[in-house]
Amino acid sequence: MKRDNKCENCPYPSNDICRGETIEKCNVCREELQEHIKLALAELYNKDFYLIENSVNEVCIVAHFWRYFFNSFQQRYAGYDMDIEYNRNGMWAKYYGLSDEKQRKYAKPDMIIHKRGCNAHNFVCIEFKGEWNTEENGNLNDEEKLVAFTKQAILLTYDGKKYSYKYNYGIRLKLYRDKVEFKWFEGGEHKTEYDYEYLI
Repeated sequence: MKRDNKCENCPYPSNDICRGETIEKCNVCREELQEHIKLALAELYNKDFYLIENSVNEVCIVAHFWRYFFNSFQQRYAGYDMDIEYNRNGMWAKYYGLSDEKQRKYAKPDMIIHKRGCNAHNFVCIEFKGEWNTEENGNLNDEEKLVAFTKQAILLTYDGKKYSYKYNYGIRLKLYRDKVEFKWFEGGEHKTEYDYEYLI
């Protein structure tokens, strides 16, 4: 379907219809989002603690978290997509970092809530780390990614135009056996005042 006007947030060619124009923008506040996450974490630790206790790969843990989170969140925002390791930005691969193409980093976030095909509906990006994952570069890359994904302008796309992901929130969840540490990112910054420790 062709149209004359292109959504400025849509990383598709100008003759494609924007995939996100048909749904209402998500307006969940930080506090409500945190409650949804805590409910899903409580279920994860209650039903799948074996995975955390045995230091299972984070992808497996994220898949189970997604299932519990989906059940509550989608009841309110049915038009949104929730994806694990989603590595696309419209037609292209997902990158982050500086606008210089040679310095971009390939990205597949652990979990995102968005509308596939339109960056106007990028809501939250979540990265998970188990306490057993002590790789310093991995932790730094997660935080760098969340800074980049919540900035207002970071990416020079393949068609020569600048786009940004503009996620409302970025969250890093550090999983311990008895607690989860929340780190919050908004507007391209780590918001230490919103960091939180959730005791399981």
